[in-house]
Amino acid sequence: FVRAAGPGLVFLRSGERISQMFDLRTQTRKMAVQATTRDGIPVETNVSVTFHVRRVSPDERRPRSVTPDTIPYPYDREAIFQLAYAGSVAGAEDRQNWTEQVYPAAATLLVSEIGKYTLDQLLVSGGAEPMGKIRDSIRHTLGARQRGEDKQVLSPGIEIVGVGVGPVGLPDEVLKKRVTTW
Repeated sequence: FVRAAGPGLVFLRSGERISQMFDLRTQTRKMAVQATTRDGIPVETNVSVTFHVRRVSPDERRPRSVTPDTIPYPYDREAIFQLAYAGSVAGAEDRQNWTEQVYPAAATLLVSEIGKYTLDQLLVSGGAEPMGKIRDSIRHTLGARQRGEDKQVLSPGIEIVGVGVGPVGLPDEVLKKRVTTW
């Protein structure tokens, strides 16, 4: 890795080649999740994660720049370096890009978080309060993985903008049983 070249016309140096291109726009990924509550009831939901390449703070200037850059998607050059090496291999020839690593981690965390609640706890007040706690916990744990506080590491070159959890879906027989109980 030599450098991160910004958008626009870029001249390559002698012997230099482009190894990777990064989409600096905000990314959103969504994944369906099947989990089991603490009382053994299967539920379906989804998790979505919004993220982008870590950006420099608005009050920070880039090195060798007199004025703040006017590029539409500012980025931290160190984040590009970190993400260039953040790819993983999932299978024989299947390389997983940095954009495809965040949402599976969030889905795994969602499954473990749902397992901490009973179905009644998940459905209290329409599920808003427990799902808010679950969402906050997932975001906190993803941040801990970026800081290296967790055994599973997530690249610090990613800035997680938001985490969303969909409504809980129940199997038909569970819905019928709840209706007859009411």
